[in-house]
Amino acid sequence: VSYDRPEISFHSTANGPFRTAGFVQSAHMHGRGLGVADASPSVRVGITACSATAWVADSSVRCLYASGAGAANAITATIALRTTTLSSSFSYDAPSGVRRDSLSPGNVPGAHVWPGADAFVPLVTLSLSGGLPQEYSPAASIGGSACGFTTWLSESSVAARTPQGDGRFIAVVVTIASQAGTGTRIFTFDAPRLTVVSPTNVPTNGATLSLNGARFGAIESSAAARVGGTGCAGSFWKSDSSITCRTPFASSGP
Repeated sequence: VSYDRPEISFHSTANGPFRTAGFVQSAHMHGRGLGVADASPSVRVGITACSATAWVADSSVRCLYASGAGAANAITATIALRTTTLSSSFSYDAPSGVRRDSLSPGNVPGAHVWPGADAFVPLVTLSLSGGLPQEYSPAASIGGSACGFTTWLSESSVAARTPQGDGRFIAVVVTIASQAGTGTRIFTFDAPRLTVVSPTNVPTNGATLSLNGARFGAIESSAAARVGGTGCAGSFWKSDSSITCRTPFASSGP
């Protein structure tokens, strides 16, 4: 004799914090499958078993869900070796956002190389609310570019190796189990620094200047230079430390 397979038709709690937060109604089964007495049911959310499961009635069980992450997790109940699944029915709360006042540092050099020094790869610490379970692997991006690596520090922070880039007021995104927390307009790469212009005197009908310094960007990003208040006829990025400029006609004065 085989009894009918249990069926989950309703789950009363659609989402919850990543950390275990008390008994919640994990599965409510209607009509059949649970029997008339406690048959030691077990329930898991996604691939993680509930910390505790309690039989309530022929139509419901309760479980203390374990810490976890991710959206649209399936709930699977097992009663007397028979299983049933309610797909895409429970989501852990996503990280709620990266905070601007918690970035450390709040800006870094764009190309990660200082003139005359070895390569320098800065790290930035990102703090956010919403919670980050340690057993999951976070990922961070700055301005749409993935960080070199991201490592978990605590339930509210990660450290990331910043990508090369340029610009200011850039968005930072931290993702865990396909759920993202975003901080908009919170990160800035260091501004360019001009140190040497050569030559310092040119004819009024135009000439090519070499502009040297630092932080001109890791890649060509439409550099623009001007002499006085007049834009160069053409500006050409060469490296993080060098740009050439074709001076406009009739440039004069110091």
